Amino acid sequence: MAMNDEGNTSGLQIELSSAPISTFQTRFNATYGAYDNGKSSGVLSFDLHGARFTLAERFGGDTELPNDADVELPSEGGRLALVGADADGTIAIRVAKVTSAGATTIKFPQTQALKLLEPAEGATNVSRLPTLSWTPVNGAKSYWVEIVLNDTNQAHQYSLQYYLPGDVSSLTLADSDLDEMKLVGSTTYSWLVTAAITDGFLGADDIADGRGMGFVRILDIEDLMGFRTGERSFTTAP
Repeated sequence: MAMNDEGNTSGLQIELSSAPISTFQTRFNATYGAYDNGKSSGVLSFDLHGARFTLAERFGGDTELPNDADVELPSEGGRLALVGADADGTIAIRVAKVTSAGATTIKFPQTQALKLLEPAEGATNVSRLPTLSWTPVNGAKSYWVEIVLNDTNQAHQYSLQYYLPGDVSSLTLADSDLDEMKLVGSTTYSWLVTAAITDGFLGADDIADGRGMGFVRILDIEDLMGFRTGERSFTTAP
């Protein structure tokens, strides 16, 4: 098998033996709790002959494994994914690594783990240096807060992103000399929060050069647990 990039075969080759594949079975069980809307579950990836094969459409798709389903994986292991949403549209994500036979049980909280607090949905006359707050999530190791410009008439759309440690549950915007880092008056913005429970979810400086750049790990993760809210809008004061 050769990797393919827009019709051009690269030099990366994965040799697949014709020998029988050793496998094992795990019995899948899921409890969605408060996140039983838009449910999705299935095999996210599996390892074979030293390579990882990812079924990306399983992540947030429209398929659902029934409870007590027997899932067969190559003996090198694989990962099962579970996605669901609560009544407010907050998404819960869980990826569990499976390496041996037995039962794989994934549970989401019975109550909503992450909710946006202030500003309220549709709030007006909001300060251009607002304080955004949310409910603290038990076990959170980090948060990403994103503020998105909603004005479709703007020539350039942009968003502001802030990485925060897991022991805080609010963000007060600071003034800046950079126009790109400011909120402007009489403008509607949306904001949302992502809470990472596992280290492998998001990193603030994955590139480790001080620029704070990070990756959202979806395809190469071993274990993941997190929550991501839907967007809430507010309009700044003139």
